[in-house]
Amino acid sequence: MLALRCVADALAALLLLRCYPTGRVASAALVVKLLFAAHVLFAAWAYGRYRRGAFTERFIAGDVLASTGVMLLAAHYAEGVYSPILYLLLVEIAGFVIIFGPRAGRLAALVAGGGVVVQAAADALGLWPVG
Repeated sequence: MLALRCVADALAALLLLRCYPTGRVASAALVVKLLFAAHVLFAAWAYGRYRRGAFTERFIAGDVLASTGVMLLAAHYAEGVYSPILYLLLVEIAGFVIIFGPRAGRLAALVAGGGVVVQAAADALGLWPVG
């Protein structure tokens, strides 16, 4: 299941970055690509730890927060709350529920929901315009 998560993440990111224009500025596209590159490196490292059984509840929570945070930041730079990256975030949350159980899924859903609300409010108030 973990290998499937890695493959699905990689394919989704590849398709998204090749088929969808990221942001209105070229620098936004670079930010999104760097975020996904960092996420891929972290996911590969985490996959190794999961396979060895060298993980704790805190490590899983860190994985949830890192993955969700990357998706939220990438969504901001790729059209904000209208970004299709948020659909990938739903897949990530479902993956956390299936692999790690409801506790990890609940954490991911709360962080994702809060992040989207903060993004929408910041964009509406002009505090952090969409990239």
